[in-house]
Amino acid sequence: MDPQLKRALSQAVRVEILERIAARPASARQIATLSGEPLGKVAYHTSVLCLTGCIRPAEPAGSDPVDHVYEIATLMPTPPRLTLSESTRSHLHAAVLRRIVESGSIALEAGTLGNREDDCLSCESVVFDPQGWREAKAIVDEAMERLAAARSATAKRLARSGEPGIPATIAMAAFETPPDNRPAGAA
Repeated sequence: MDPQLKRALSQAVRVEILERIAARPASARQIATLSGEPLGKVAYHTSVLCLTGCIRPAEPAGSDPVDHVYEIATLMPTPPRLTLSESTRSHLHAAVLRRIVESGSIALEAGTLGNREDDCLSCESVVFDPQGWREAKAIVDEAMERLAAARSATAKRLARSGEPGIPATIAMAAFETPPDNRPAGAA
């Protein structure tokens, strides 16, 4: 797991904020009102979640940051060591899937999907035994960590060069599908 993400989610108040935003986009002011936490505290922790890429503004921001409405922003893994409720995990997964579909649709309409010679897009339906599942999940987790490192290194290079960079969407998923959705010929 990305160390910044791990630190960002190490405090209960941030997990609570994330849970609320996963359920429904909200502002720091709205979250403070619902949770009873001081507005300054919620605003601070909301800004940390935003800086680490967990959440993003859901609509054009007004002048007061405590009134910005935020939504889930990242394709972060939800590892079991995080104590997120089943409902929160479900909301996070739904938000991520919506973001993948939205990003893909926008890229398709804009003509940027498939625009690069080295684009890749794939989806594989497979059947694993428990060991194979653990191996596949370890590969996805490692890829996520390497992508976080690449994103960090890229940000430093772009800051030095002043170049705009290449906007991209990276989507990875590993999830169990219902037995009746197994690929043809699978055991």
